[in-house]
Amino acid sequence: MSDVGTCKGWYAPRRALVFRTVGCKTIGARATVYGAAVVGALVYGSSMFGCASGDGASNGLDGNSAMADGGNAMGSGNGGSGNGGSGNGGSSNGSSGGSGTALIPGQECAADIREGELTPIDLHVMMDRSVSMGGSEMRYLIPNDGGTKWAAVRRGFEAFVDLPEAEGIGMSIDFFGTSPESCDVASYATPEVNIAELPGVGSDILASYDSFSPGDNTPLTPALRGAIRQARGWQRNNADRQSVVVLVTDGNPNGCDSSFENLRQAAEDGVTGDPSVKTFVLGITGQELNRDMFQQEMRRVAEAGETTAVLIDADSDLAQEFSAGLDAIREAALLPCSYGIPEPPPGETLDFNRVNVQFTAPGSDVDFISKVSDEASCSDNSGWYYDNDTAPTSIELCPSTCTTVSAQRGAKMEVLLGCETVLL
Repeated sequence: MSDVGTCKGWYAPRRALVFRTVGCKTIGARATVYGAAVVGALVYGSSMFGCASGDGASNGLDGNSAMADGGNAMGSGNGGSGNGGSGNGGSSNGSSGGSGTALIPGQECAADIREGELTPIDLHVMMDRSVSMGGSEMRYLIPNDGGTKWAAVRRGFEAFVDLPEAEGIGMSIDFFGTSPESCDVASYATPEVNIAELPGVGSDILASYDSFSPGDNTPLTPALRGAIRQARGWQRNNADRQSVVVLVTDGNPNGCDSSFENLRQAAEDGVTGDPSVKTFVLGITGQELNRDMFQQEMRRVAEAGETTAVLIDADSDLAQEFSAGLDAIREAALLPCSYGIPEPPPGETLDFNRVNVQFTAPGSDVDFISKVSDEASCSDNSGWYYDNDTAPTSIELCPSTCTTVSAQRGAKMEVLLGCETVLL
C-alpha cells in the first residue's frame, strides 16, 4: 500500500456545499478506501479536515478506520500521524462509530457519514367499537374464555405501545360505532388522539380507549374514508414520513350505506388519491360472520388498499395476537428501500447534487450505486432516485436494486453526502 500524498483541507463554499470535506490525492487502492465507511449510514460533513501521511494513514485508508469527526487528520487504523484520535467517525485503534468518511470512486473527494434510517411511519388507527366487540351476549364473547374482544384488544394495545421496536413511530386513534351513529365522513377525519410518537403517545391512546365502550353499528365505509382523509392531510404536511391507515374490525359492515363493496372502493380511492394512502386491515374473526367469508372479505379490502390483511382469531390468545398483528403491520408499513434524508448540522444547507449511495452484501465488496433521473429511468438497471427531484424528501432504490438489497440478510446501505453525485 502506498502512502497518501500531500493534500490540504478546506471549507466548501456555503452556497455550493454544506458539508465540509477533504480533497486528498491518493496513490493506489482507491477501491478499498470508500469501503471504510460505517454501514447503514447517511453522510454529512463535519469539521475541517487535513490528511495524515505515512504508514498509519495508509492502513486507515485500507478500511481499518474512519475519519475522526472533530479531528485534524484521517484517523488511522494503526495510530498514524495527526490527531486521528477518537471522534464521531472512529478512533485511533481503527474502530468506527456513527460517522466516518468514504472516498467516492473517480473523485478526489471524501464524503462524511452519519447513521441513517428508513422513512419513519405513522399509523392512523380506526378502531371498531360496535356492539359485537363488547356485547355481553354469548355470540359476542370469546369462546372458552368468557371475556370480551374489547377488553382483550385493550391489553393488546397496551403491549404494543411499549414495544421497543415501536419506539419512534407515530400513532393516532379514532373510533367508529359511536352513538348516535354518524355517517359524515368529516366526523371521522379528526382523531380522538392526534398523531404523536410512541412510546410517549401510548398513554393517551390507552386513556382514549378506556373512555369508550362498545355498543352500536359498524359504519365501516365512512369511517375508513374519514381515516384516509385524516392520513392524507397529515402526509401532505409531513412528506418526510409515511402515513398508513390501520382499520381494526370484527364485523359485517352495516349502517351508513356500508358494504364490503363500498369498503373496497374506499380503500382503492385511498391508494389512487394524492398523496396515496394505503389501508391495512387487522381483522378479528368473530361470531357474526362465517369465518372463511369474513377473512376472504377482509383480504379483498386490504388488497384494494395495496396491503395484505392481518387476520387473527377471537380466542384466549387474542391480546397477544392483536399486539403481534399491530407489530406485523408496523414492519410491513416500513418501506424497505426508502431512506429518509435527515436534517444537516445546524447552520448548514443540504446540496442534493452531492449525494451518493453504496451497498455492501455480507462478505462482499462494496457495490457503488449510481443515480438515475427518476423511477421511470430505472428499467432493469440498478440505481437510486429521489422521490421528488426538485424538492427531495427521501432516497428511493430502483426495483431491481431493492430486490437485491431486500434478499440479502444483513445487507448494509450507505448514503454518502458531500461529493458530486455519480449519475448512471
